[in-house]
Amino acid sequence: MSEHRLDKIVIERPRHGGGIKTPPGYKKRWQKDNNEGRMRESLRRPWREGNCAKYFSDHLGPLRRLLRSKVGQHWDDIYSELCQRLDRKTVIGQHVFHHIWDIVERDIIMVDGVPYRKVRRKDTEPTPFSHWRGGLYIHPETGILCLAQNKSQPVPEKRDCIVIDTNHCYQQIDQLWYFVTLREIPEGEIVWDVVLKNYIKRSSWMGAIPQYAASKRQCNKKELKRIEQQLTPH
Repeated sequence: MSEHRLDKIVIERPRHGGGIKTPPGYKKRWQKDNNEGRMRESLRRPWREGNCAKYFSDHLGPLRRLLRSKVGQHWDDIYSELCQRLDRKTVIGQHVFHHIWDIVERDIIMVDGVPYRKVRRKDTEPTPFSHWRGGLYIHPETGILCLAQNKSQPVPEKRDCIVIDTNHCYQQIDQLWYFVTLREIPEGEIVWDVVLKNYIKRSSWMGAIPQYAASKRQCNKKELKRIEQQLTPH
C-alpha cells in the first residue's frame, strides 16, 4: 500500500458521471432554456441527478489490514504515522479518522486481565471486549494496540453418574440411564462389575469404599424425569 495514497485507496472513487459527452444541439437548447429563466440547469442534467462531486466508497479493507499490522506497537506511534499519511484538515482525512475510531476501541477497562468496554449508559454493564473476535483495542495501561482474543468458554463437565445413596446410583451407559445397585467387594474375591464390564478385586479398588456395580436395570419414565431435574442447572 502506498504511504502517500492511503486516503485515496480507502475511501475515494472517481467522479460520478465523469466523461459524459453532450449531444449535438444541446448547447443551443440550453441557451434557449436559459433565456426562459432556467439559469441553474446543468449541462448534464438530462443524464443524471446531482453534481459532479466525488463520493465516498468506504473501502475499509486496506485500513483494517494496516491497523492489524500495527498490533503490538504503541498507539501514540501509530497515531503519529497516520497523521503524517492523512491530512486531518480535509474532509477525506476526517472521514478516514472517523472510521479508525470505528475499528479501534479506545474506551477499555481491564478486569482480571480481560478487556471490557466502558459503560456508556447508566443502565448498562461493561461488556467483555473479547466477544468481538478480531477487534482492535488500545490497552488502557500500556497504550499498546491489541487484538481481542475470543476466549473459548469452558465445556461443562458431563455428568454420567448421579448418586442416590451409598448403595444405589443412576449411571448413564451408551446414552441410556440405568438404576445401578452397588455392593461391597468381598475380601479375597474377584467380582464382575456390570458397568465397567470387567472383573475387579478389592485390592485393586482405588475409591474410599470398595464397591462394585452388582446389577443394573434401565430407568423408567419417573426415574428419567428425576434425573432430568438433577441435571438441569438451577
